[in-house]
Amino acid sequence: MFDSFSNHIEKEKFFSDKSRIILAASAGIDSMCLLHLMNQCGLSFEVAHFDHLTREGKSSLEAEFVKSICDDKSLPFHIGVFDKTKPYNNFQDEARHQRYQFFKSLNPDCLVTAHHKDDTIETIFMNFIRGKSLKGIDAVNDNIVRPLLQYSKAEIIDYSDSEGIPFIEDESNFDNNYLRNFVRNESLPQIKTQIDKLEERLISLSNRFEQKDRILYVLAKKVLDIRENTDLIFITIESIQSLKEDAAEILSVALKTYGFNTSQSYDMVRSISETGKLFESSSHKALIDRKNLIIEKLDSGDKAEEISITLSSMPCTMKFSDSKFTLEISESTEEFTCKMRFQIPISSVREKVILRLWRPGDVFYPSGMNMQSQSLKKYFTNIKMDRFSKAKQVLLCHENGDIMWICGMRKDERYWRIAGSGRYLTVTMH
Repeated sequence: MFDSFSNHIEKEKFFSDKSRIILAASAGIDSMCLLHLMNQCGLSFEVAHFDHLTREGKSSLEAEFVKSICDDKSLPFHIGVFDKTKPYNNFQDEARHQRYQFFKSLNPDCLVTAHHKDDTIETIFMNFIRGKSLKGIDAVNDNIVRPLLQYSKAEIIDYSDSEGIPFIEDESNFDNNYLRNFVRNESLPQIKTQIDKLEERLISLSNRFEQKDRILYVLAKKVLDIRENTDLIFITIESIQSLKEDAAEILSVALKTYGFNTSQSYDMVRSISETGKLFESSSHKALIDRKNLIIEKLDSGDKAEEISITLSSMPCTMKFSDSKFTLEISESTEEFTCKMRFQIPISSVREKVILRLWRPGDVFYPSGMNMQSQSLKKYFTNIKMDRFSKAKQVLLCHENGDIMWICGMRKDERYWRIAGSGRYLTVTMH
């Protein structure tokens, strides 16, 4: 299996050009086998483990076991712990959410998981009996890589036995009150006794349906007026309404790739005139705006809402929200009409400036309006800015809190044409 695995990751280029690889590992045989294989291949990687604080302390013992394995192999180890203070309705859903938030907080270029072929088969079967789809598990999904997907559980067990790989079996895997465990331990073994090559049949069927879905998606994009702009996808309300009774089904085909199900697509069509209504899938959110249905990927984690930049740290370039900024001190001045650049004499700045996101209640004095104040909420409404764009709009503020520039859009009258000579602070939005 080692030679096969080594050739597989080389052929698929799973880890090429990835500077930070993190293996999301439990103490189970799948994770320990993958850790062993990656280490044998000479990969440079770190290990992350999440302790769910379950089974009367046994999960914490498993965390210590994984740490000891990493210490023995000189692998960097990270541990996250379930936060019991957060309210939740379903423990499994909350545990998965916290687990992946922890992994994302480590900012990996590549997050590796130990899913294998049997997991794919279980997922296909579960999606089918839930009436969702026939989709399995992708080997690569964004920055998540699953290099064991072509191997069966039996192959993993055989290899682990031959190599003497230590592991701890999670006893909750045998609790058939969980649907996946019931499917794994009861349903599929019974069906296999009646149908030959069940695994191959299910995977082949899933692949055929995914191919048909891709063809339908291309056709749906042609029927709907879909435009992509950086990280936003726009579907015109007019094109949706023109499809009449077929709108929901065609929309569901177009939105499936963004994680929305058919039921949500029907809800969107029924609510198409309700401006401001928001829908969420596991990966994206959809907003009904005045003229468009706008799709945006969910944030991967918490983002800073404000950042201070001192004059002593300039020149510097940084990314904030979805924009890139360069701040520097220069001798020359630029045309005041440039919307992508802001200048102010250094003498008018104390020690720092602030980049932040807009907030309800913000007020500024729009340039060219003779010092008449206006709320940013009204300004955004007047220019018909959608809700997603508003949430990302960056402001350049003075140290005293005044808004000096709605970045890339409009400057504040109070700071627009301040007279000065000598050095200037120049802020450029790229």
